[in-house]
Amino acid sequence: DAGNSREIPLNVIMELNQVTNVSELFIKFMPDTNMNDAQKLYTTIGFQNRNAYSTEIKTTLIPKAASCSVELQTICLKDTDDLSSYYYPMCTRVNRCGGCCGHDLLACRPTTIEILNFEVIVLQYKGSLELGKFEFKGLKSMSIDQHLNCKCDCIIEKENCTPLQVYNPNECSCMCTNEEDRHECHDEYGLKLWNSTACSCRSL
Repeated sequence: DAGNSREIPLNVIMELNQVTNVSELFIKFMPDTNMNDAQKLYTTIGFQNRNAYSTEIKTTLIPKAASCSVELQTICLKDTDDLSSYYYPMCTRVNRCGGCCGHDLLACRPTTIEILNFEVIVLQYKGSLELGKFEFKGLKSMSIDQHLNCKCDCIIEKENCTPLQVYNPNECSCMCTNEEDRHECHDEYGLKLWNSTACSCRSL
């Protein structure tokens, strides 16, 4: 419909995700627009002082894009719900994929992963009346994924498609192969509704 005709296509979103700065944005996607003139035109030049009539210059910053990349993230190392158990350390920071991909069909996902082998100290709480409040239970080994490389990738994958569907990587979607059934279903509009997940026609 007319409302969806202006939606940014998925392939354009993928190209936009590769932009690293404002200059590149204008050169690639607005080549006929002068970047400096455009920014001057739409920049807020000031605000009215609440207690006076003088206008002050408002300082603004252009935020750095949080593109899909490796970043330090905090992860919890305690893997039990036992409230009397204490791990040291309780959490640490490892490299994980983060950032936005600009479309609800895309997610920032790792393309390369390495396994980090950690060893944490496990203590058991004995109660506040005990002289030594904790008992040393030992060391616990655990393996944690660390991401090395990331990219914006489809959330829906080929494995998510049913036997009646074929995967379209350009649209990040599963498409029904029984097109004739779909057309017949649409011919009975108002009586039946096409289910694109089950690839079948259902009565209303």
